[in-house]
Amino acid sequence: MMPPCTFTAYTGYKNIFKSTPADYTEIYAYADPTTIKKRFPPTSNRKKIKNIFILKKDEYIEKKTITGTAPIPLIYVDLWNLNTWYANEFLKEFEKKLRL
Repeated sequence: MMPPCTFTAYTGYKNIFKSTPADYTEIYAYADPTTIKKRFPPTSNRKKIKNIFILKKDEYIEKKTITGTAPIPLIYVDLWNLNTWYANEFLKEFEKKLRL
């Protein structure tokens, strides 16, 4: 249901490795904010939990994205910058898969 975007962090990991080391509740993607706002208009309910985070896309991401998923190094960096307990689980598994 997402408009054209480049998935990163948890969903990017899931798309690359076809598994997840933990459940997650947020989606991070690089996309045009205007397109996202059209698909998901703001609601008047301020208590609603936000779980879609749109990051600004740049030329590098545009060039390196083929499948709608961010490049592996960018997914790693995006996970590293998140402060959830499950981001750490993703990073541990990521490092095992990459043998870091």
